[in-house]
Amino acid sequence: MSLFSDVPSLTDELASSYLFFDNNALIAMLEVKELLQQFIAMKESGATLLTITPVAIEFLKTDNLQNYNKRRNFLKTTISGIYSIEKHIDINDPLFFVLNKISACEYVDHLLYHTAYKFKNAYLVTENHKDFLTTILDRKHIITIDQGNKQIRNLAFYQMNTKKIDIAIHSILKS
Repeated sequence: MSLFSDVPSLTDELASSYLFFDNNALIAMLEVKELLQQFIAMKESGATLLTITPVAIEFLKTDNLQNYNKRRNFLKTTISGIYSIEKHIDINDPLFFVLNKISACEYVDHLLYHTAYKFKNAYLVTENHKDFLTTILDRKHIITIDQGNKQIRNLAFYQMNTKKIDIAIHSILKS
């Protein structure tokens, strides 16, 4: 197994950032020790590792008590906190309008978009590239995991781009 990224510069750049993890990114960290070590290094340099309540619920779904306890302990020891974004969503935010027009994303992904919108120094960390659109997000970094079995996984760090949101709004209003 190999990881490909520029870890020192990535760790330095993300030192004061909020990293919000999607379920698939949490699972990747749990499965790939080298990846977990990278995120622990980011946490030690000042990054805040977070997820949101619905993602934590998804992550804790498992087939037996042993795996549930393993995942629960992972959240308790690795993730800095579970953020409740639902109470901070404002239906008057332009993002609400844009997402309803350009994306058929699931509820959980909609909430993850809002975390990136609320916190200017936030990144979404996910393997789900089809639901996180570069129409309004910038894909800032990618960590590639070569699992050695012809399987390659790409975790991306997405950051909200308010200029792209403005462009999307103008484009939607013209149509």
